[in-house]
Order: sequence, then C-alpha cells, then structure tokens
Amino acid sequence: MQRLTTWIVLLPLATGLIAAEGANPPKTLTGWFSCAKCHTAQPSSKVTAPNPDCSRDCIKAGSGVVFLSEGDQSLYRVQGFEKAIDELGYHEEVIASVDVAAKTMTVKSVKRLGDYQGAACTRPKKKQ
Repeated sequence: MQRLTTWIVLLPLATGLIAAEGANPPKTLTGWFSCAKCHTAQPSSKVTAPNPDCSRDCIKAGSGVVFLSEGDQSLYRVQGFEKAIDELGYHEEVIASVDVAAKTMTVKSVKRLGDYQGAACTRPKKKQ
C-alpha cells in the first residue's frame, strides 16, 4: 500500500518535469556571452561582439551573465552556466532551453565558432 501511495505522489511530479522540459525544448542560438550590467535592455540595433574585458570585470564584480543572440536580436539572462566567464570574447553556438517570455536560458552545450576577439576598439582595422 505504501508503494502505491509513493507512486501516486511521484507520478504527477515526474509528469510535470517532463512537461516543463517539453515547454522549452532545446534551441540553437548563435551570439556572445556578456554581462547584465552593460546590457540591460533588448538590443536597439544589430547585435555585435561585446567588450570581453569589460564583461569579465563586471561578472567578477557580481553582475549576471547574459547571452546576446544574433539570430533573433535578443538578450537572454543566462541561468546556471558558471563557465560563461571562460567563453567571453568568442562567437558561440549555444544549445539551450529558452524561455522567450521570461527572456531566460539554461545552457545545455556551447561550441566556439571563431577565434578569440578582444574589445572591438582594440582590434586592427581590416585592410581593403
């Protein structure tokens, strides 16, 4: 009888967890990690690579981490991805569960798409 009671309690919980994952299926985005201090609102212009040195300092000082998505030109607050500070300055492909309404994401995996790019103002101009 106790086993039946346990199953009656656990089944709805397990079903709820599966449904929650299904509500936000993993999505692939490209863009850059940055700090929440410097990027507080939706981008008003085209998303570009942020200054990784500034972002690193802000995150170390306690600022949250955000992801600047170039595909949908959106900003998402990153939840539970401690390695984000190591990814600053890289163009990334991220697979994450995204809550579009709350503008949050939980990172599943990260793939670097390019070499490290420091602050845009310190990069040499391309010769034409």
